[in-house]
Amino acid sequence: MRGNGSVAMAKFNESEVLLSKQEAAEYLSTTIRHIERLQARRELSYRKLGKFVKFRKSDLDRYVDSCLVEAVK
Repeated sequence: MRGNGSVAMAKFNESEVLLSKQEAAEYLSTTIRHIERLQARRELSYRKLGKFVKFRKSDLDRYVDSCLVEAVK
């Protein structure tokens, strides 16, 4: 007998959730067009599921971390 679906979801890390372009844009507080540019320039990792493009939160966080400009003392 199969277990409860919520148990399986509990093992799923939130940063591994796949987001659409719209959701990725909202998460980064930017536009869909900006997400598409980053995708086209391969500056942002993504997954292609058939005709759908999806982004992991962890990849979006990694991109933001890579944009850090250190302050000058």
